[in-house]
Amino acid sequence: MGGPFSTIDPALASGVQIPIEGGAGDEVRRVGAHQTAPTGTPVYNPAFDVTPAALITAIITERGVFRPPYAFDVGGSDRRTVQAKGATPPSVSPGPTPPTGS
Repeated sequence: MGGPFSTIDPALASGVQIPIEGGAGDEVRRVGAHQTAPTGTPVYNPAFDVTPAALITAIITERGVFRPPYAFDVGGSDRRTVQAKGATPPSVSPGPTPPTGS
């Protein structure tokens, strides 16, 4: 998943603790100028949702890529190793060499 580093709160033990802000009901009751539901109809309009941790393999931010175990107090890297801010990131392997035809 991706997002600004400022949205990460490493003090929270899990996403259950994240307060979900609600959007305006008219954002759901209307499409442009066309009203799709009566005024005052109850709606659930969360500003965002929380992805279960089991489905997240990495968090991508402007400070780098973070993988479990998360160490948000240091700069992210594109590998599972932790490195200090300003450190030169390890070289990234382009991946396995594709097999050649016989």
